[in-house]
Amino acid sequence: MRYCVFFPLFFFFDCLSGFLVMEDSGTSGSYGDIGEDADSYLDSVHAEVSRTFDLALRQLENDELRREVRDSYLLCRIADTIEDTDLIDGDDKAELLESYSGLIQEHRSGEAGYREVADWVRDVSDSLKGVHINDLDGSGEEGSYWSLVRNAHTALSSYDSFEDEAKENVGRSIQEMAEGMADYVKGPQGIRIKDEEDLTEYCHYVAGTVGDFLTELFSRREEVDEKALRENSEDYAQLLQRINIARDPVADLEEEDAIFIPETYMEGLSHGEFKEEVEKAVESENVREEHLELVQSVEEILDSAEERADSAINYVTEFDQAEDDNGVRAYLETPLLLALATADRTEPEEAFTDSGLKIGREEVGKILHQAGNITDEQWKDREKLLKNIMA
Repeated sequence: MRYCVFFPLFFFFDCLSGFLVMEDSGTSGSYGDIGEDADSYLDSVHAEVSRTFDLALRQLENDELRREVRDSYLLCRIADTIEDTDLIDGDDKAELLESYSGLIQEHRSGEAGYREVADWVRDVSDSLKGVHINDLDGSGEEGSYWSLVRNAHTALSSYDSFEDEAKENVGRSIQEMAEGMADYVKGPQGIRIKDEEDLTEYCHYVAGTVGDFLTELFSRREEVDEKALRENSEDYAQLLQRINIARDPVADLEEEDAIFIPETYMEGLSHGEFKEEVEKAVESENVREEHLELVQSVEEILDSAEERADSAINYVTEFDQAEDDNGVRAYLETPLLLALATADRTEPEEAFTDSGLKIGREEVGKILHQAGNITDEQWKDREKLLKNIMA
């Protein structure tokens, strides 16, 4: 599951110097102090692997904070790439994610740390079915994911330069994410979600943990009520992830063999039965009439996101718009507005089309123009707010 991601980005990759070839493993990466080339690589690969968060990242005005958020997100994306791929068996994925958690916890700087990461990348490559990791590092969005995995040490080296408190908070959250993902990927089939409680737990591992470390990073630089932030950060993350799940169940099934719609929403349909229903829905000219249960399952997920909207907005408005010198509020408003607009301006049955639930480029542009300029009063009526933004 590409967490909290709504729009694809055309691949862009610069061949950067400073990547060392490791003869013993056949992989490449960089090590040592982060220099201009490595920093440029991290900027470009962040844009490649998530358009939504890269658009948001540009809103941050503080250079150090921007780098911390960028690198933390990329470390999450490495774990997410392992979770998502259909080229690695489930049990091997679990082992790789657990060892990645250990790598985050014990990572050392310099050549010793580089070799530890190189060993992990080699383990990833050895686990791939019928392909070497270097063969995946090519053009296209998927190539960007594997480029990042192959060059994991570049992100880890930049992470090592964080201040101790920031590094500890980010590391703890990413470890929780990786270990939680490991629990869900075990077994021969893709991820299955049993019920609402299971969905909440899964969304916490892949998105709530991101909210946790963002809260820590932001509260270190802003005068905010940290208790209120922590009370609302989970709902902010849950809302984004649930709308992401509702957005494209077809792609999740086809690309990852994963079903994130809880079984209880579908009255316990088996994997095969669910897949057959989805395939029929994609071909149907009247999805709501012919596959009402599928449509209602998406509606339930969207409703569960809507239930968290007030709390998610409270999380954003804890940051004072008038004092937003670091651009934090604009950063947080961007994905929230995109998510709310996606739920508001699409129909649930569109989830079973080739494009999934998706708003247009013009609408995205209007949201980007307004992010950071919305008052607390305007947020009190989000239906009117969205209508005015899209006018």
